[in-house]
Amino acid sequence: MMRYEELGSTGIKISKIGLGTWQFGTSYWGWGKELDEKKAIEIVRTSLELGINFIDTAELYGWGKSEQIVGKAIKSFDREELVVATKVFPTKLTVRGVIKALERSLRRLNTSYIDLYQIHWPSPIFPLKRALRALERKLEEGKIEL
Repeated sequence: MMRYEELGSTGIKISKIGLGTWQFGTSYWGWGKELDEKKAIEIVRTSLELGINFIDTAELYGWGKSEQIVGKAIKSFDREELVVATKVFPTKLTVRGVIKALERSLRRLNTSYIDLYQIHWPSPIFPLKRALRALERKLEEGKIEL
């Protein structure tokens, strides 16, 4: 039986086991040989059916392919029961860059909001202050939960 706990103090219940999707669409992980889109979708759906509700992806994974696959896989599930996390690439940490990256991720994931939107890793070139302004704006608009 899957166990869940609260994500910080958010009230969001998240499975203690999550599904990472870094290998989806990435050739050096067997993509196109042992793993293809059909199998990746099956992996996501089976995970959800077994009680995992947390899926982690990023715009960088497979250059957006991972987000597209996750979007296809989750469309028949109750979106409110899922916790979808994705990340913005560090070279896009300007107000405009974060907003554009988020909008593209929303389209690829085929969802109206992201539960957990993260900065993939900080950049010494782009100050976090600008990125945080963009994240705050999208949080207020309801495009991001966290």
